[in-house]
Amino acid sequence: MADDFDDDSHVFAALDRLRRRADQDMARLTAHVTQPLRGSHGRLLGLVPEAGIRPSEIAADAWITKQAVGTRLREMEELGWIRREPDPEDGRALIVKRTAAGTRVRQGARQAIAALEDEWGETVGRERYATFRAVLDELGRPAIGAVSGD
Repeated sequence: MADDFDDDSHVFAALDRLRRRADQDMARLTAHVTQPLRGSHGRLLGLVPEAGIRPSEIAADAWITKQAVGTRLREMEELGWIRREPDPEDGRALIVKRTAAGTRVRQGARQAIAALEDEWGETVGRERYATFRAVLDELGRPAIGAVSGD
């Protein structure tokens, strides 16, 4: 039975191909950005509200480990997109805040994502793309009782 299974036909292979396509399309749409923009940077910048947020909250919201968040935050701090400050309510904790440069990068990423979604909608048709997004959003919700990646 294992021989009947094509390693390139399962859902994870399709998702990987889509991720690669999205990476290529986003690289094209963000070519004007002078600093490297990784998908994970854009995702995390999108999770940082104006008032700031603790790194552990970012990890929980992004479903990734605190260690992975810490690595990305260091990269983004070096790029000047975020700053980490002591939490005024708990001096042992940190608060992450976007800088003006980080806000500009976030806005540019949002514009690029909107352009990408427009292109994909044109490619497969608006109605089919809307259905795809609805299904993707539904499947992307946490399962009941799911635990984030700590």
